[in-house]
Amino acid sequence: MYSGCYSRIASQLSLESEAATIFTYESNQNLFHPGRKFIVVNAGEKHEETSKIKLKADKILFSKKLAKSCFKQPISCIVEHLRSLLNSSNGQGVELMVMAGGFSNSMILLDAVKKAFPLQVVTPHFQKGDAAWSVMKRAVNFGHGSNHIEYISTNLDDLRELQLTAENGKTMYALNVFSQSIRYLKDAFLRQNNDAGFNWEEQDIRWVLTVPAIWPEEAISFMRKAAEEAGIVEQHLKICLEPEAATIFTYESNQNLFHPGCKFIVVDAGGGTVDVTGYEVLKEKGLKELFPPSGGDWGGNRVNKAFLSLLGDIFGTDILSYFRRSHASEYHELGKSIEISKGVVMASDDVTDFTLKIPSALWEIHRQHSKNRKENDKISLEKDGKTYIIKLRADKIRFSRKLAKLCFEQPISSIVKHLKSLLNSSDGQGVELIVMAGGFSNSMILLNTVKKAFPKVHVVTPHFQEGDAAWSVLRGAVNFGHGSNLIDYRRCKRTYGFEITEQYDVTKHASHRPIRVNGEDRCYEVFKKIVEKNKPLKANETRTETVGIEPDWDGNLKFFASDKKNPVFTDEESSWKIGKIHVDKPFPKSSNLEIKMFFGKGEIEFDVTNPDNGKKIRKRLVLDI
Repeated sequence: MYSGCYSRIASQLSLESEAATIFTYESNQNLFHPGRKFIVVNAGEKHEETSKIKLKADKILFSKKLAKSCFKQPISCIVEHLRSLLNSSNGQGVELMVMAGGFSNSMILLDAVKKAFPLQVVTPHFQKGDAAWSVMKRAVNFGHGSNHIEYISTNLDDLRELQLTAENGKTMYALNVFSQSIRYLKDAFLRQNNDAGFNWEEQDIRWVLTVPAIWPEEAISFMRKAAEEAGIVEQHLKICLEPEAATIFTYESNQNLFHPGCKFIVVDAGGGTVDVTGYEVLKEKGLKELFPPSGGDWGGNRVNKAFLSLLGDIFGTDILSYFRRSHASEYHELGKSIEISKGVVMASDDVTDFTLKIPSALWEIHRQHSKNRKENDKISLEKDGKTYIIKLRADKIRFSRKLAKLCFEQPISSIVKHLKSLLNSSDGQGVELIVMAGGFSNSMILLNTVKKAFPKVHVVTPHFQEGDAAWSVLRGAVNFGHGSNLIDYRRCKRTYGFEITEQYDVTKHASHRPIRVNGEDRCYEVFKKIVEKNKPLKANETRTETVGIEPDWDGNLKFFASDKKNPVFTDEESSWKIGKIHVDKPFPKSSNLEIKMFFGKGEIEFDVTNPDNGKKIRKRLVLDI
């Protein structure tokens, strides 16, 4: 939800790293797939250094150690900079590093980068010298309009044009995709209940839609809009944050784990995202949030992608891509096979082989392209400096569990690293329990790794029964729908406020120019803070704001969020519009609009008092869709 369209308007001057990206993308498309993150390193000549050497006749002679010392400083700077990028929140999940520019033809640089980062590190086109020419070659194409860089990280306050691309290359508006998916589930539920003899009316049903807690408000509002487009009436819909659903189920079904003053963390590890929340049990048996929800895209799907990448190494990426395009249903079955098999990988078992069932169509395509390979065969595979033996057996493959564990390393290390940062923070002191919820938490290797990383903390899955971790969100959402809400205090995820104009004050508004209105200097795009980031908010805690309006006002009050505690303007880099509150017109005269905001729930709600008749209307944020 934080993507904006990237465009070049003023000139055709291309950035060198973008030119290298275009060349690499167009000439090596087998490296890239939707969702893959990668880094481009354009190592040109301008950062090289020299060293004093001795001249002898027409030659110079010196040791390779001395030669390597000439590389030490620039390579060290490159590696440290890459490490800082990969350790940042936006760098999580990078799988590929493209080395471009003349310096990237240096084997000592390539080897140093490969050694420092367990990623796929390549130079464009894999041909000698291509790294040096990649910038120039595609800078020409850039001038002719070739630009594959469609999105950059920026704030997006308009979702009307957001589209998704299907496997067949066709696009469809995201709102339609989500609304039709929700409609299918809704209609299937109603149809099954009618077939079972239940004569329920739609107004008898309360629908609960679960969303990740780390999603921003505009994404949650987007899902509400999709549900309404699917035919679910707003009054019958509740939005539940997934880790809160898991918390409700765990707390209500395992009360022996909790006591007043107990601090615990819930890790909702699903397929896509991992949401982490922390709570303290209050004396009144409610819960207080220790810190705002956090997490990342470290879910079980990352493991699945790693296994698919491994299969690409075994069978060939071209064969796997062809199989995906030509046998969609069997490719889906392969994903299910990976999902089942990965659950039996144990952290302590390095002896027995890991077995994965392979669809017959993939075998057939593999045989056609590998005529010299027998049905029962062995191949060797290099991975992270080690050699592994892959055994091909009829409808399955077998290999060392050590190799299988490599597919878990990146997402699990990200989860553990994030948990360590939370437990080491001031708010995380004294945590005595970690609850592992969500489907990925059924993975024994994830559970055992977390237990090993935090030996002084009790690590459990809900209800202690096989598979309960995967169902905890669903069961908790049902309880939530029946009115179970344990969270008394939440931490504010961001700073929220309105965009207003106010009298110009040079001490506050020096970075903006004053605008003369009715004989008075005014400052526009001012961020009027209502609640501050990380502050505790009681459930249904209210804030009241009075806004002056004029007869020509368009009826839309813009609502903003910021990652800063004290933003000054709404056009700051850290601020973005998350929606608007629309108030019906007309307003016959200048007056004040009273807005009461309700915080401390999964969504922000508003009571707007119409200045004309004093009538209160309950409002939610409206997205520009």
